[in-house]
Amino acid sequence: MTVTYKDRWQAIRAWGLGGSYFSNATNKLSWVTRMLILALTASCAHAASNALPPEAQLALHSGGQAVIYSLEPWDDPEKKVPRLHGFEILGQATLNPAQASSAVAAFDVAIRGFDNVIAACFDPRHAIRIQANGHTYDFLLCYSCHQLEVYRDDKALGGAGAAGSPKKLNELLASLHIPLSHSLEALQASEREEQKKTAEALKRWLPQMPASIRHVWDVNAQFRMGMNPYGKALSDLNDALKAEIPDRRERIRRLLVLYGSGEGPWSGFGAYELISDDLLQDYATEDIVAVAQAPDANDALLEGAARYLCGWNFSRHHPQDFKLIPTQLKARLLEHTLHSGDLEDDERRKCAMQVFGGR
Repeated sequence: MTVTYKDRWQAIRAWGLGGSYFSNATNKLSWVTRMLILALTASCAHAASNALPPEAQLALHSGGQAVIYSLEPWDDPEKKVPRLHGFEILGQATLNPAQASSAVAAFDVAIRGFDNVIAACFDPRHAIRIQANGHTYDFLLCYSCHQLEVYRDDKALGGAGAAGSPKKLNELLASLHIPLSHSLEALQASEREEQKKTAEALKRWLPQMPASIRHVWDVNAQFRMGMNPYGKALSDLNDALKAEIPDRRERIRRLLVLYGSGEGPWSGFGAYELISDDLLQDYATEDIVAVAQAPDANDALLEGAARYLCGWNFSRHHPQDFKLIPTQLKARLLEHTLHSGDLEDDERRKCAMQVFGGR
């Protein structure tokens, strides 16, 4: 069976996969995970099966009047700006025959360069409009999503897989003094910075991890992606932790320290950090409070206790236990929260004030 571009295109839309369907190890949107690249291929699905609809192919090479567009796919949809099929137009220009030939050649190269990988997104930054046979054909190209879509008179006509470098089209746009989209580069730069921060945070978090949890972390890729053990897997992990650390009070201390050694924020952090919260559900609030009140409690333990007692799980499963938090411990945890971590993290401070300052 030959799998065509159309088959892949329809499958993605039938599945309803959006760009933010999955999250990465930091549980934050990333370019790679946002696209959710899918290798939807069959053994006999090669470039030969990847082609524009015949009508679109003829229009592309008709030599008709051509207009090139620079698009921004990630703009504010409420912004009142000129758009091409819903995408903000950063600039456009009518091409002379030589320029049109260069643009068409770039589109041809992208189609020929298709690598049988497409993504569950469509974020075009380049487009060309061609007048042919009394119709208007728009070709929208998304290099990052490996897709090209075609419209005839504002109605979807089909598309093809496309891949490669936008360099030639960017050079043509630049020569016409048309601004380029830089949102992808900006996101990638931001991601690199986030990845750097996450790597630094893991250097602090992993050494605090009990060996029983670390074993699961090392062998379970889903855990590292933020899909934590649950059900029987969580129960088995709890049993392994008890075998490793027989003393109940010490287990609680280790879990609180681990929870308090994370990236820092109480929201927008790697979901894997919640493993401490999940395991702490097995312990009575009185026992957790007793450990948190230790005179020699370090900053990591206090941070873990504050996070746990301010957390969604605690408020959902133990709402009646807020009264078990002694006034002295509330004051200590509030003081810790207000004078540690990111002092501009208003959400963290607000949560601490609500739980420890208002009761």
